[in-house]
Amino acid sequence: MDSNKTESCKGEIILYQPNESLRLEVQIENDTVWLTQQQMAELFGVKQPAVSKHLNNIFKEGELDKASVHSILEYTAADGKSYKTQFYSLDAILSVGYRVNSKNATKFRQWANNILKDYLLRGYSVNRQLVELQGYTDNRFLQIEKRLDEHQQQIDFFVRTNIPPHEGCVFEGHLLEGREVAEMIIKSAKHEVILIDPYIGSDTLHILEARQKNVSATIYTEKVNNNILTLQLNHETEYGKCRRINIFQYKTNFHDRFLIIDETVYHFGASIKDLGKRLFAFDVIHLSKNLIMGEVV
Repeated sequence: MDSNKTESCKGEIILYQPNESLRLEVQIENDTVWLTQQQMAELFGVKQPAVSKHLNNIFKEGELDKASVHSILEYTAADGKSYKTQFYSLDAILSVGYRVNSKNATKFRQWANNILKDYLLRGYSVNRQLVELQGYTDNRFLQIEKRLDEHQQQIDFFVRTNIPPHEGCVFEGHLLEGREVAEMIIKSAKHEVILIDPYIGSDTLHILEARQKNVSATIYTEKVNNNILTLQLNHETEYGKCRRINIFQYKTNFHDRFLIIDETVYHFGASIKDLGKRLFAFDVIHLSKNLIMGEVV
């Protein structure tokens, strides 16, 4: 979606009200849902400047393309006047949510997927004869059904089970699914999380925040320079000293990435900060933690 283009809000407005204290009017347009920064702040229980800061970091670090998830929409308010406002799509909403309030983000994602499934099937079944030729429409339906099926399988696996996966594969472009894989594994730790990754960034530290209280986190990486120390300081300022993540330089060069959850060793085919940007696989490897750590420190 071109962020410089103004579009009229001709889509549906759906009410999202998970409890008595939260009531959001959610815009549905172009097969996705849209919220303003202020609505995101209300959804995740933070101030609007915090939402703005995280969005800027998401776009700056290349996690999402702003042009694809941002649009200026024109809508008619209760006073009858039309206003132009910046809206952000579901991908942007969830990227912010997983940084500030993953519980609310997961609830909203479940709700949005169900709404979009109903909306897509209803909308295309009603309008298919008017919009496209029959052959094109049939092909489009197959694409939609396939996409919905993929989304449903992902929800079934990542949301409805509490057992962390032992192996799997995440496809290119599935950034949120890649993040959820890592966070589900990290949440299973009882005592400590150790990450061995040559390339880390702010997203790496944010993902490690998925760990439970009183679970320590340590990163071993290729170089610990001023940029890394600044990331560590900024993260500690945001989350507090009790959530400090120790970062050290490993003694042996590593090509692969390893995520150690207590005594279980996972092998990852991509850096934690890049999960979902390209196709990658992960699995549990039957090597002792001590054997791996003997090459690190």
